[in-house]
Amino acid sequence: MQANHPKLSGKDIISFNFKHAYLIKNAILIVFVFLLMRVIGFENQVISFFIMFALAVFSYFYISIKNKDFFDFRAIFLAAWLVSFALNLIRLNSIYNELSLKTSIVLIVTPIMLLLGSFLYEIKHNKQTGEKVKPGKPMDGNLFFAVSLLISVFILSCFVAEIIKIGELPYFSSDMNAYVTFYVSGLHQFVVLSYFIPCLAIIYIHQYGVKWHSPKALVLIALSMISYAIPILIVSRQLLLLQLFIMFFTLAFYHRKKSFQLFIAMVLCFGWAFVFLSGARNQSEEYLADVYTQSNVQEEDSSEVPSEDTETIVPTQHEVAFELPSVLVTPYVYFSNSLQSFNNQVNHQKKHYYGISLLELPVKAWSKITGTEVELMDAYKRDKARLQISPFLNTFGFVSDFYFDFGMIGVVVGMALYGYVLAWLKHKSLVSQNPFIIMLSGLFVYACLFSFFIPWLSNTTLQYTVVFLVLLAFWNTKTKNKVPEMNSPIQ
Repeated sequence: MQANHPKLSGKDIISFNFKHAYLIKNAILIVFVFLLMRVIGFENQVISFFIMFALAVFSYFYISIKNKDFFDFRAIFLAAWLVSFALNLIRLNSIYNELSLKTSIVLIVTPIMLLLGSFLYEIKHNKQTGEKVKPGKPMDGNLFFAVSLLISVFILSCFVAEIIKIGELPYFSSDMNAYVTFYVSGLHQFVVLSYFIPCLAIIYIHQYGVKWHSPKALVLIALSMISYAIPILIVSRQLLLLQLFIMFFTLAFYHRKKSFQLFIAMVLCFGWAFVFLSGARNQSEEYLADVYTQSNVQEEDSSEVPSEDTETIVPTQHEVAFELPSVLVTPYVYFSNSLQSFNNQVNHQKKHYYGISLLELPVKAWSKITGTEVELMDAYKRDKARLQISPFLNTFGFVSDFYFDFGMIGVVVGMALYGYVLAWLKHKSLVSQNPFIIMLSGLFVYACLFSFFIPWLSNTTLQYTVVFLVLLAFWNTKTKNKVPEMNSPIQ
């Protein structure tokens, strides 16, 4: 049974005590700091970096403490987004250009609209009224265990099949790019879902009051441990980080008072995972430093004159304020490069694509089914290729698809909707405690954490996963049995 929340009249909204006004206060602070920096000027890169970095740290702790949740999607998004912005201000890569005023405005509008969208949901539902959440009843515990076991065995079987098909594992290969070629279409999409396994184990133990040392729990824990071998063996940093995040996020869901300790533990694990798997790729820091400073310059072809939608945007080389130690080059580039390509996009994009980038997966599927080419899709791919700052740095960040499709209007509306949906997911997961909604919520918060890096909404793996989880969540609501109410999140 879901909690009944009182509906607010217009008068109620006006007289609302603004328990969530801290979101608006934080948005105003971001605007104020940005305007102050524009007045002072961005010429002093070091000072600009520290101001923006301080804003990121303050925003994270301010919202987290207000919410008593250090995995709050708004806090995580602001921290990740503003830190990436800060790293771009200092420009410690010689091919990084100064962010234009237009780009800077987009980068500031992005988190503000996320805050506004979530704020609108909070006001509409006024969910922190002091009432106790009354979660619904879950499916039968034995059924959930069976489903978890089936999903886990299926995912691990897909991984074994992929190994047999390819014949080698990147971890044991001397090839620096072995991790790129380890891919079998139709299998790898399910292998990526290995993050499901630890999450299902945690949910089973907490929601059903199962002892961790019970036989069924031990089976799921053992499968979880095996699942962590997958990203290590295929040398996938993203997959290991995703697994770790979902695990800590799910634990924090049930142990909300320990969310800060869990967040710190996650950060430490992230650092180990990044360093460990970076070393496993057999790529020296000197090699990476050389690669990351190569601009997107193509060899000239005198036989063909480039058109405006194929001409590459060449970044201006400049002297850096100081040289980074080689060991820090990779993390710096990972946190900062996408916004450089996005800067190119904002300044040099010639046309909009009206849903092509956000709906890339269904558009591709339609073109294969019908056997027809989508001209706009081809133009979109050419545009992305010419706008990236380097052939090795080909990501654009979270809002790039909104901008590719609809420009500034797409960013404003898209981020507001995203903030609203995330607030709804957070509320829904607390109220229903549907295990698959919890997992879906964790996946979208992870997208917030790496919002500076990948346009997750058009990521085909994410789209497949979202569809799968939505179907499971819907099925779960239809298979509830008459069992005792599940445990509420541990406070």
